[in-house]
Amino acid sequence: MQFISDKEDFLIEKGHINKIFDLNSDLPKNIFNSRFKYFNGFEFDIIYGEKYFNNLKSFLNQIGDTCFSFYTILPSAENYFLKHFHKYSVARIDNKNNYDDYIDFLETDPGNSPADALVHNGETIAMYSSNDHWAMLGSRDCEIGIVGFTDKKIQSTFIDAFGGVYITDVKTRANDLGKMLHFKGTILEFYDNLSSNYKDRL
Repeated sequence: MQFISDKEDFLIEKGHINKIFDLNSDLPKNIFNSRFKYFNGFEFDIIYGEKYFNNLKSFLNQIGDTCFSFYTILPSAENYFLKHFHKYSVARIDNKNNYDDYIDFLETDPGNSPADALVHNGETIAMYSSNDHWAMLGSRDCEIGIVGFTDKKIQSTFIDAFGGVYITDVKTRANDLGKMLHFKGTILEFYDNLSSNYKDRL
């Protein structure tokens, strides 16, 4: 497990992510492309936990994928990470890797800058695989992960792989945050818009 450093290899990942998201937009807008119809939300920080990692591998095994990609949208994999560290903040993570491999990689100092390890400086990240019927978007600042699906079947497979634990709808996650942090004014409006924009597209 390592950072992608080859430009052609990176462009493959960039092409894939551009088919999933409109990266010219940002939250609270729905930046998933129109093929994605169904959405769930969860706490951002769980993506660094062992339970999430193992449940994600279980999901990938069920849909026949052998790896997933971890892609840092912000800071930019090109304009920031490549510029400073001569590599991209993108990696392919194999199902054969264990949790220690995963967290060790995310905590890796990319080059005399421990604060830029992905576990600390991944503000907006994405996870996806070769199966283009699901993808995950995570925002550290918004304290939310959003997973999108193109159909109900793959959504059900994902939720089952996680045992229905800590996966909810985006509105519920936003409401839970509001209760904890007492949102008001423009912040409350932001999360109201987020909830509205990530309703299922029927």
